[in-house]
Amino acid sequence: MAPVVLIVDDDPLVFADLRRRLHQHPLSLISACDGVDALRVIGETEVDVVVSDENMPRMPGLALLGVLAQQRPNIVRVMMTGNARTSVAIAAINRGQVFRFLVKPFDALDLVGVLDEALAHRQQRSTEVRLRELANEQFELLRALQPEPLPASAEASSEATLSVQPPARLDVLEALSSAERDSLTKREAELVRNLARGLRINQLAEHLQISRHTVRNHLRAIFAKLGVHSQQELLGKLLAQAS
Repeated sequence: MAPVVLIVDDDPLVFADLRRRLHQHPLSLISACDGVDALRVIGETEVDVVVSDENMPRMPGLALLGVLAQQRPNIVRVMMTGNARTSVAIAAINRGQVFRFLVKPFDALDLVGVLDEALAHRQQRSTEVRLRELANEQFELLRALQPEPLPASAEASSEATLSVQPPARLDVLEALSSAERDSLTKREAELVRNLARGLRINQLAEHLQISRHTVRNHLRAIFAKLGVHSQQELLGKLLAQAS
């Protein structure tokens, strides 16, 4: 499906000219006559990029892009303007968080280049959001694999006493291969288990009564042994191998 680009301008000739010049490009161009009309269109249609003029009746471009920045940040915002003043650019960046400016008059190739960059930017942001969502899902699933934390009194119990406690859930280290488990020291294995529980570096240092610097050194060793580069990658590896 072709990306949808909304052109917002109170002059209908602008849209007609852009549609004529871009007819060979795989884009679906739609139009709105001002900011109010643009919000109506966006409420009815899935839009990827908004290219808005600055000076329009009822709702100018700067106000429209500001609303979109707050309510529909997934839409990439581009401003067309005949005013290249620095104050206009600063206001658009602060309020509308615009991705690019197009100073009128501009060439069709300039617009094509901006739209290509805007669509690539939107795809990158969508991918980043999905990765964060996936990481959160993985973290929640890993937490479900972890044993319940022991109460303070149980932590002080002997090894023999602890060994008779029936494990409520699978040890997260079981998701690793035997070679990977054997490569970890006792302290590193404990770090992995606590990482899976969601503890951060400060919490790990306090829990294990070591410095944050030592925690980071242990993490670097763990990442090297397990072939990962970050805590997020480690959680993903544990979940992937456990599933």
